Amino acid sequence: MANTPWTLELAFDGLRVGFDIAVREKGERREFAESRRLVEEAYDAYKSGDVRSGFMKLEEVQKLLRKVPSQ
Repeated sequence: MANTPWTLELAFDGLRVGFDIAVREKGERREFAESRRLVEEAYDAYKSGDVRSGFMKLEEVQKLLRKVPSQ
């Protein structure tokens, strides 16, 4: 696995797993649900070649996740 090249699918699978872990730790939150939706939209945008839109959606995810308390 250490030598496995990153692919778009692998990167987004990692994001999805991360949300599963976050929900287990912090419970289901509006920010997680909205972020999951945006991640799927970003994935679709990247797959279709719309890098700018995908990037902007991931920036929205970052802003949402900053609202979740870390402790």
